[in-house]
Amino acid sequence: FLVPRKAVEDQLDQVVVQWKSGKSRSILLTGAPLCGKSTMAEHLSKVSFQKNTILLSPETDLVVEGRKFRTSYSLKEAFDFIKRSLQNTSPLILVDDLNLWRDQKTSLLQNVKELMNFISTHGKRTLVLATLPEIMVRHLDTRLQFSASFTNYFNLDTANIDEIYKAIMLRHGASHKSLQNTNDQELTDREINRKIVALSKKFDHNIGAV
Repeated sequence: FLVPRKAVEDQLDQVVVQWKSGKSRSILLTGAPLCGKSTMAEHLSKVSFQKNTILLSPETDLVVEGRKFRTSYSLKEAFDFIKRSLQNTSPLILVDDLNLWRDQKTSLLQNVKELMNFISTHGKRTLVLATLPEIMVRHLDTRLQFSASFTNYFNLDTANIDEIYKAIMLRHGASHKSLQNTNDQELTDREINRKIVALSKKFDHNIGAV
């Protein structure tokens, strides 16, 4: 249900072009829950990298240039495997929901430090994209100046009314159902639009919340 968010997508495209020209780049996507961080990351992966993406998630099977590895909750172990395995490719490394990388053995802070170190040493060979809720970014910035370790930082909290309207109508059309009011009367297009405007104000233009 991706709805184009042209302003952000154009900037992300520029980052990819700069990285492919040999410049060290890294991307942090942040914002409130439901604002579209994961959707935007997936879109960039499909459009700009196709199959050349390494998706890092805890406790999953990772394949890099034919080599297999089972991840734990340690980003150090995952990055060490990637560094050993990369030979012929320059991939996008997607760390979606960075806040999930923690358990009793490895803290989030340890993993964040490993991510920052990997970005500083491999920013030209790989394009790292991480997603994290804004509240966690603010917390980490008090400890590590976390967001400053990324060359490009995007907050996806807000979308414009047109983007929100298109997203809702796209999902509505896919549901094959009608939108009704409390009296079981089908809403007109005008009523739907008014409702979307009202909800957008209520939820500070968070596309997922609306």
